[in-house]
Amino acid sequence: RRLGQRLQAVSQFLEVARLREAPIALPVRNEDEVGMLERHLQQIVSLFHTEVRTLQSEEKKLEAVLQSMAEGVLVIDRAGNVMLCNRTAQDLFGLSPTHDWRGKPVQAFSRHPVLPDLLREVATRRPGDDPVTREIESEGKVHRQLSASAMPVHGEDSTVNGYVLVF
Repeated sequence: RRLGQRLQAVSQFLEVARLREAPIALPVRNEDEVGMLERHLQQIVSLFHTEVRTLQSEEKKLEAVLQSMAEGVLVIDRAGNVMLCNRTAQDLFGLSPTHDWRGKPVQAFSRHPVLPDLLREVATRRPGDDPVTREIESEGKVHRQLSASAMPVHGEDSTVNGYVLVF
């Protein structure tokens, strides 16, 4: 009966820990095998929360850098959906700065005919290759020629996970 209660407490701890931003305490009731499990789970959850806070901090830094850049930056996933887009890119393409483009297909962002060709060519690049550069005309209020540079984002196994375009 006690073992069942302790395991139930571990289960509740994990459920609550998954939903909370700050780690909660899991009391270690005995120095037995279950106590060792309780202690290790507490350490893992604490490390997990620390890593999440670190990643959130890094994400905020990246967002600040992207939004302050003079160049337009567009990050697209492997399926062709916009993952990140800074204000400069939105301005260059005449898009609303209040609209969230994340998860939308790149065709909703821009119907420029060069972009699909550019992405197809970039998909064949290997790590270390030079970026692919094309000239395109902006779609914003003021039409101007832009130099678009694109690079693939490779995963650990060198597969293409997405693309970064800089205008």
